[in-house]
Amino acid sequence: SIEDAHAMEQEYFKHHAVYGSVPQEYFGIENLTKKLTNILVSRIQHHMPKMKEELSNLLQDTSEALISMVTRPPTDINEKFLEYHKMCQTFSVLYGSALNGLYVDKVFTNDTSLQLCANARKEFVTLCNVLRATSPKFNDPSFIQELKQIIIDSRGRELPGFLSMNVFKKLISINIECWRVPSLQCLRVVETDCLRVCEEFLHLKFSQYPHLLSFVFEKVSDIIEATTAKTRFKIELTVDREIEEPFTQNHYFMDTINKLRGERFLGGLTGHLKPLEKNVEYRYGVTRPVIEMKAADLSNNITLWYMKSIGNASNEDQEADDMNIVLQSYWKVALKRYADCIPQIIQKDLLDNIRDSLSAVLVCHDSEKMEAFFEVPQDLQKKRVELEEKKMRLKKAVTMVQELSLAR
Repeated sequence: SIEDAHAMEQEYFKHHAVYGSVPQEYFGIENLTKKLTNILVSRIQHHMPKMKEELSNLLQDTSEALISMVTRPPTDINEKFLEYHKMCQTFSVLYGSALNGLYVDKVFTNDTSLQLCANARKEFVTLCNVLRATSPKFNDPSFIQELKQIIIDSRGRELPGFLSMNVFKKLISINIECWRVPSLQCLRVVETDCLRVCEEFLHLKFSQYPHLLSFVFEKVSDIIEATTAKTRFKIELTVDREIEEPFTQNHYFMDTINKLRGERFLGGLTGHLKPLEKNVEYRYGVTRPVIEMKAADLSNNITLWYMKSIGNASNEDQEADDMNIVLQSYWKVALKRYADCIPQIIQKDLLDNIRDSLSAVLVCHDSEKMEAFFEVPQDLQKKRVELEEKKMRLKKAVTMVQELSLAR
């Protein structure tokens, strides 16, 4: 028996020539079992906090997965209609918040890519940078020579010095036409993002009902497609208006013209006066460039330079310079206006209209469709059972770990 074996073991170690003088607690199966158990418990207690954290995280993930699934699908037709409108209302509020830039729900904190309005703003910044990059090389001599040739080729009855409005409109139309493609590309990106976020919200809220998910996504997709078409038309109209009817009352236009004319004059004058400078000691050994010349002589010198350089240029050269300044000034004013206008159109005509159309388009009174909406696939039913069993096991494990922690 076990008792006899234990007694024989003790008798053996007690009368052994070597082990007999050693304390008995170091020998025997019983003492070995106690020591190994203490080591095991010590190791378990050492790793207990990490085990507890891992189990808690698994329990939380499992609970969240269960929350996303229905407890009991509605069976009565009235319950189904009620549940449908409740779910659509929840989706409309969540998706509308994304479109409107109201990120109160924690889902937006967990996944910032769902912040639709913020994503659109980033695209608007990208659009603005792309539009700026379309700027003609106004300061390039070859560009001014092209202007000169266009002025010569388009000369009508205008006298020299009178800039042709037809030439101006022709040139500005070429430059503004470059804005059309990036503007429509910006719209396409925002449209695609609207579809993506819509689909992610539906999978988040409707994943257990595939038929309902498909129905709502189709309805919202139709809204997005129709609204995008109207927004595209409005953007095209805006570009056409900028091309066909150049217009501004912004004083920045004439301010820029005068600024550029002043810079042109001062740049040429500085270049002319530079050779006349000589370094003269100012103070404490410091020198500075000065022009030692009487006022009358300096005035005559500047007048002579002006007549030879600017005043002596051909009519076409001077008109090309003036046209370049007017084009550059108007382009800046028009770009500032347009870079604000397109984002406003996309925000108002696309994002806001989608948000405002959600509730009306999701109304459904079809009983046959309602019956199909709440059919739960077998694989999802099986998954729910598996998650519930897993949750129970994890709860028991967490309780056990907590008890062991208290036992320490």
